[in-house]
Amino acid sequence: MGYLDGMVFNINDFRAHMARNGVQRTSHYAVNITPPSVLNDSIVRDIPLMCDTAEIPGTMFNTDTFRHKGYGLDERRPNGLATEDVSLSFIGDARSHLIKFFDKWGNKVVNSHTSTGPGTERFGYPNEYYGTIEVYMYDSAANKVSTHTYQDAWPVNIGNVKVGWGDNDQLVVIPVTFTYRQHLTSLSGDDPGFSSAELATLTNTTDRRLAAVKTAINRPDVSDYLARLYAI
Repeated sequence: MGYLDGMVFNINDFRAHMARNGVQRTSHYAVNITPPSVLNDSIVRDIPLMCDTAEIPGTMFNTDTFRHKGYGLDERRPNGLATEDVSLSFIGDARSHLIKFFDKWGNKVVNSHTSTGPGTERFGYPNEYYGTIEVYMYDSAANKVSTHTYQDAWPVNIGNVKVGWGDNDQLVVIPVTFTYRQHLTSLSGDDPGFSSAELATLTNTTDRRLAAVKTAINRPDVSDYLARLYAI
């Protein structure tokens, strides 16, 4: 018999459910970016530590409205799939390596400038600016439970960076929005969890520093965050 089949809510059932399945915390995640091969920058390996927030996009279906019998109530049927963008924000490093990295990536989309002046203002070929974004979700024991992969991704918006004289205790945050062509989701039932050794060498590159994310998977305080950023 189900929970709602004539039964009064039982707190013990709820406790058993929580003990069996737990809850997923928003702070138990890591983000990894594989940029275009032309952007060979060492700052990429530190992105799992520097990504402060991430939004896993939802799915929206485009629909047409029609009447099944030619009259009566309206009915909606799907005619297409619309994907939401991936929104990420990053803590800026003290030497602006990350800001420069995203600036270079945007310049591969449109060559708007060079280090000395205006660029050619020509659009790049997709293989020059396509990358891959991976968002990993973990449980409380730091076991990977799902992977969201966004293929052929590129930064459609490198957002404003706010600075101010009075913001002495604030960190620079770099908001970046990515669009993509394909979204793949792998759940723990489809893909077994990785061991500690495998977490350090996930996917396409050899040093993602995801082991550091595992040891500090709970949101650190500011002092710990700064200590790790200054060590980069």
